[in-house]
Amino acid sequence: MIIGSSQRLKSVGKFSLQICDEFLDKTDCYKYLGVIINETLSWGDHVDYISTKVNQRLGILRRIRHLLPINTRELYVKSMILPLLDYSDIVWGDKHNKTLMAKVQLLQGKAAKLILDKAKHSSATEAINELDWLVLSERRRQHRLSFVFKCMHGLIDWNFNFTHLRETHPYNTRQKDDVLLPKSRSQWGQQRLTYQAIKEWNGLPVSTRNSNSLDLFMKLV
Repeated sequence: MIIGSSQRLKSVGKFSLQICDEFLDKTDCYKYLGVIINETLSWGDHVDYISTKVNQRLGILRRIRHLLPINTRELYVKSMILPLLDYSDIVWGDKHNKTLMAKVQLLQGKAAKLILDKAKHSSATEAINELDWLVLSERRRQHRLSFVFKCMHGLIDWNFNFTHLRETHPYNTRQKDDVLLPKSRSQWGQQRLTYQAIKEWNGLPVSTRNSNSLDLFMKLV
């Protein structure tokens, strides 16, 4: 599978790849470590994939909810559905695609209304607020910031070391403690995890970024 923007892919002619006398099959999308990757990294295939799985599990909850108290229904959602919505969301989440993210948010709203026995056409926002949940866009933001914090403090071993990108100079500027934002001339490039995460990190107060622990950091963000 070749990955690139739609314009770049149009410029690529037909070709075949052969390894050890075997021709590799061409595919438009591929499942890797539970994430559906397509040739344009548009993530529509992955959102369709998790939507199907979430709706299947919501269907089970719909059939058995009359047997369960509210706290048990919420436990079911948090253990069986929320992990699907969170999994690798720092990779596929947002990316300037409001339509796809609205589709994912709709699933969280459906789950909240099922837990509270709300009518199908009632407000999902009110149900989410009543359960005191964070909306998925905020959860994704927190996951990205947590990822940068762990990289900066050596809590995870990743092949991209943010600490090497700190602004290091003696001048007392507002950007002195910032991480250098990767350069990108295109919107497609600005959808990279590193670009998104660093931009959000630099937007935090320096005191928050310098938190002593991950638990304290997550309370502040």
